[in-house]
Amino acid sequence: MDPKIQELLAELERERAELDQERQRRQDAEAEARSERRRREEEQQRREEEQRRHEEAEALAASSESSTLPLFLHACHELLVAIEIVTDPTRTTQGAVTRLTNRRVPSRITLWDTFTEEQMKAADLNPGDQQSSVEPMVGTESSTGKRMGKKNKTKKKKITMIMGGQADRFCIYHQNGDEHIPALTIEYKAPHKLTRDEIVGGLAQDIHPFKEVIDKNSDDSDFCLKQLVTAIITQLFFYMVVKGVWYSYVCTGEAFIFLYILDNPSSVMCSVCTPSLDVEEINDDSLHLTAVAQVLAFILRALVSPSVLQEWYDAVAELGIWPVEYSDILEQTPPTARQKHASPLYCGRHPSKLPPFQMTLQPRCRPHTDIVPRSRSPSPSMSPPPSPLSPSARRGRTVNARARSNPDQKSSKKAQFSEDSDANWIDHAAEPSKIKSQPYCSQQCLLALQDDGPLDTSCPNYLAHLKRRIQTAEFHALIREQLSRDRGPDASCRPLYKKGSCGAAFKIHLLSHGYTLLAKGVERNNSHKLEHENEVYHRLHDIQGDYIPVCLGIVVLDSKYPYYYDEGVYTHMLLLSWAGKPISEVMKSDNSACVIEMTSQSLQAIHLAGVLHGDVEPQNILWNEDCNRPMLVDFERAEMRNALSAISLNLGLKRRRLGKNRSTFSKELSKAQISLERCRELLRRNSASKFKE
Repeated sequence: MDPKIQELLAELERERAELDQERQRRQDAEAEARSERRRREEEQQRREEEQRRHEEAEALAASSESSTLPLFLHACHELLVAIEIVTDPTRTTQGAVTRLTNRRVPSRITLWDTFTEEQMKAADLNPGDQQSSVEPMVGTESSTGKRMGKKNKTKKKKITMIMGGQADRFCIYHQNGDEHIPALTIEYKAPHKLTRDEIVGGLAQDIHPFKEVIDKNSDDSDFCLKQLVTAIITQLFFYMVVKGVWYSYVCTGEAFIFLYILDNPSSVMCSVCTPSLDVEEINDDSLHLTAVAQVLAFILRALVSPSVLQEWYDAVAELGIWPVEYSDILEQTPPTARQKHASPLYCGRHPSKLPPFQMTLQPRCRPHTDIVPRSRSPSPSMSPPPSPLSPSARRGRTVNARARSNPDQKSSKKAQFSEDSDANWIDHAAEPSKIKSQPYCSQQCLLALQDDGPLDTSCPNYLAHLKRRIQTAEFHALIREQLSRDRGPDASCRPLYKKGSCGAAFKIHLLSHGYTLLAKGVERNNSHKLEHENEVYHRLHDIQGDYIPVCLGIVVLDSKYPYYYDEGVYTHMLLLSWAGKPISEVMKSDNSACVIEMTSQSLQAIHLAGVLHGDVEPQNILWNEDCNRPMLVDFERAEMRNALSAISLNLGLKRRRLGKNRSTFSKELSKAQISLERCRELLRRNSASKFKE
């Protein structure tokens, strides 16, 4: 081909390529322009959406600022009175009947005449300048005892609703840090099982169950209603005492029975409220009688109430028993007695003139962090009962010292807590218990007690230990004796309000020698698990105080004086050193890898001793600041195997078993690391979520 033609063709090809490149550049530029235009549009839409949300938030805030609690209560009351209350049993679902077999019964059920006035004073507990926001504050616990929402705990003091036992029974807990303190119990009862008029008729006057109801028979209408009401109150009374709370209420939808147990638990005070009848017209003088206002004030009072004392539980144990079931009472009650009422029908309460309800609902309120349970009971006296909120009522009570000094005289103790035994309860000024602030003994201190070694001079309680050296056997005897007699307001043992699968934690201070430590308490039916855990600690003796707590053995409490806490009757205690705080509180983004590695080292030390933990979850890993490392706790599920450090002389079966152990231990180590990684990721997400807020 002619060279000139070839040159022209080449030039043409170059120009075509340049045109293609230019066309591609234009297309790329157009695509980029379209993409940029789309990004600008999306950004504009995002800004508009943010502006819309901001305006909605401002509007909501403005609406909240203009809203007051009275308006809220008014709206709630209108909604509640519009609800149809079904009293026809044929239109209701059927559930289990109330069972009262072998439940403790109060000796007196008295009318709470000053209830309304005391409810009004509850407004003082919620000052108007208090800030609060609506946050997820509810955890649940099913009847199987497995609490949901445990992993996402914070240091904030919150109110947690726990559901346990039955679908119609609840307990409100006051969460103080990682302590869950029972505050109030609630029960819902179908209105056809106990109507409003039956409640009012049955509680027309004080009731003495053993004198007027129990083992008595009559077809009289007043007696039948009194018997039904006594059964319902006894059921809730028993739930209150096993939970260890002063306050409770029953709701049927059309009526409330508010209960308060006195310091002398043989007496319970009751007040009947029927908001639909009590509130004839919504105004400042009647708002406090609405259902929501009554419940709100009642819960506020319960949340600032102190914990009950062990001597209070001892008094409950001396109360009489009603061996009957509610279903039997219903069957024995003539239908005519439930239809015919000797007492006039309730027409609503009309209390004397009270100050207007002035509590206001503030926007974005946060729970008050200063409200914590006090150390003593706010019991009102019997005639007339002062407000449980008043300073005069925030006093302690103690049992007659002479009666306590001779616990074997059971008959005298029964008389002490009879229905006429108010004189045996002596008021005295309440002082905060010192046990809560008492520092724990060091690991080396309790190791010295365990092994009869030299005292640890760095222990915060060192000076108290100098009085006289003791050995473990005497230590056990002193602890047991102290726990049987030291059960008043200044008791040197308190629950830490933490429960595991079969036990609860207590803090104990031995007054005579100053030792302060932890105790894991279990009920009698779980004592074999505690024995097993004690054996595991014995196997791990060489690493106690380093990778696990120091274990000082088991104390079996005096059978007459077990320790009571949240439905549990604890008879055996495993004495341990304080292991530290939850590992989640020290895990940060910059140290989590180190924490996980140190936890692995602690677990490997346990494995080398031939122990498989069996439950290596974050809640069983604590950070000990003195040792500056993680400690593992709760060995009730642990298995003791051949130690990995042991040298097998048999090349056959023993070697295969050792290899199987290594595989099992490796799996547990890997599982623990994965669990901590999940914990770290959860903490990271929570931190990021809070940062965005």
